[in-house]
Amino acid sequence: MQTYKTPHWTFYSANNELIYSDGKSIQLAARHNACLLALLEAKGEAVDYDTMLLKVWGTQFRDTNTIASVISELRKQINCGDPSLKYIVTIPKKGYRFNNFEEVETLQESISHPKKNSNRK
Repeated sequence: MQTYKTPHWTFYSANNELIYSDGKSIQLAARHNACLLALLEAKGEAVDYDTMLLKVWGTQFRDTNTIASVISELRKQINCGDPSLKYIVTIPKKGYRFNNFEEVETLQESISHPKKNSNRK
């Protein structure tokens, strides 16, 4: 799995963790984690509803309102309280896209996680 870093947060997909630039961290729910990962893996391309349903829920038999609800919650988590940050945009009648992909640095998972090494002497 990859680690993704923006100027505002770092996302550790392997353990569902989002660490903000101020050091605070949250555990993302599994669906939020899978949704964010699907958007980041698309590298700025749109992710259509069917693809999102398959990647997050493993099915295509859900209402698009289900996706919209998860996207809404995810936007609140990754926008860090700043409404001017538009990381996720809606592509009408198609799906969603991670808007500021040029800000994302993709790191290898082998880079040490700050909390993993905090207990070592």
